[in-house]
Formats: sequence, C-alpha cells, structure tokens
Amino acid sequence: MRINAQLVDASTGQHLWAERYEGGLNDIFALQDGIIRKIVSALALKLTASEQEALADKGQETRWPYEEYLKGWENYRRFTNESFARAKIYLEKAVELDPEFARAYGALAMLYWKALTTSGLKRGLGLTDLKKNGTGGSDVLFF
Repeated sequence: MRINAQLVDASTGQHLWAERYEGGLNDIFALQDGIIRKIVSALALKLTASEQEALADKGQETRWPYEEYLKGWENYRRFTNESFARAKIYLEKAVELDPEFARAYGALAMLYWKALTTSGLKRGLGLTDLKKNGTGGSDVLFF
C-alpha cells in the first residue's frame, strides 16, 4: 500500500510538507503508527511524555474491534447468505470487544435491514419471514 501525505497551510494554500509511505496490509496499524510518528517529527511538535506514551500505547484492545469491524464490513459487501453469516460473527465480535463502537452497531443494523429487505439473504442470518404479531400491530422478527 502506498500513502501520500501532505501538509498545506489552509489560509495561504502554501505547500508546507509532503511525504510518501509504503507498507503492507498485513499490519496496517503499525504502518499507521509509523506515519503518525513521522508526521509529528516533520512538524517538529514537542509532545509531552504522556502524549508520547498515549501515541505509542494505543494497545491491541483498540485495534481488534476495528479489525473485526473491517472483516465484517468486507463480508457484508459480498451480499451472499454465507458472507452475511460471517459478517454477523465479525460485527458482533467487534461490539463485544468494544461495546461503545457505534460503527459496528450501525453496520449490524445495516446487515439486518439488508437481509430483511433483500430477497434470499435472510437465511444467512437465520431469519425467518416477518409475521404479524396477532394484535394488528407491528410485525415481529423471528430468529
């Protein structure tokens, strides 16, 4: 993967700095951390010890939910019963790892909505048809 980063003064449009970074997708977060360090270094920012520690120690706990989310989203976009089943597993894992991860909840909502509104995709999530609840009210979703 190749990333081009540049810094432009918004008020003048003057180009201040640019750099190209290359790395593999197998550890995208290590590449991201390296880019952040190089940008901070290029900008000659002085970070406090606690800021440096926070930058260096994001920890796997913040990366794993996002990785699970990305795997889930990739499977969601394939639009098959099998990929929807895998997407559900990955997205639920992301939410389990980070209960405040709104994007994962949103992706799960989209997954269920798409499965319910697209013919043939309900089976991947183990959903049956919507049934009237017998009270004349809203439909009920059966798992």
